[in-house]
Amino acid sequence: METLTVHFTDWQAHALHELADAAGLTAAELARQAVLKFMEDEADARQLHEAMASDDGQRFSLAEVLRVVENQPG
Repeated sequence: METLTVHFTDWQAHALHELADAAGLTAAELARQAVLKFMEDEADARQLHEAMASDDGQRFSLAEVLRVVENQPG
């Protein structure tokens, strides 16, 4: 496992510690979770863009999808 050092301003570090305390986490664990969530979100966005670039371009509104789903049996 690798250890990374992150530099925060005093204000940022204070806010991070307050958020971590409120969540019952250490500041390091909160920062780790936030970075992992960001990485996952970026991977999801990349996959979405790749899928959209290779599909036929047809899109459906939420209303259209709900109409189809609500008319499905069972």
